[in-house]
Amino acid sequence: MEMNNIRALLRLIKGKWTLSVLAELGRAGRAGLKYSHLLAAVNSSAQESTLSTQQLSTMLVGLRERGLVVRQGPEQEYQLTDVGWDLVGLLTSLDATFARFWADSAARGSGTPPTRTRPEEGYDGMSWSAA
Repeated sequence: MEMNNIRALLRLIKGKWTLSVLAELGRAGRAGLKYSHLLAAVNSSAQESTLSTQQLSTMLVGLRERGLVVRQGPEQEYQLTDVGWDLVGLLTSLDATFARFWADSAARGSGTPPTRTRPEEGYDGMSWSAA
């Protein structure tokens, strides 16, 4: 099990602001957001620094090239494509899963999520790496 698609996905979303941009476009729904509204929405949720117009422009070009975002309509709103919606759904599911893990660990008084014993051989005979 080589997980090449997962590696490609992680490279795609690794940027500091990518998840925030995708999340804001997801919150906007099918109507999308104008560039200035997207920038303001991301920056209003930022806790430590702000996203510059140049960073957002560069990121949106990359997300459009990868087929996750389109720019449409008379107002040139940015919207998620079907693939973008699939990705946001996946990320939302992952977020909910880890929220449950963190809640479980807080209830146990531990600062880390629960761990599982790893077998010598994983699914499809894949060897687990050392934890």
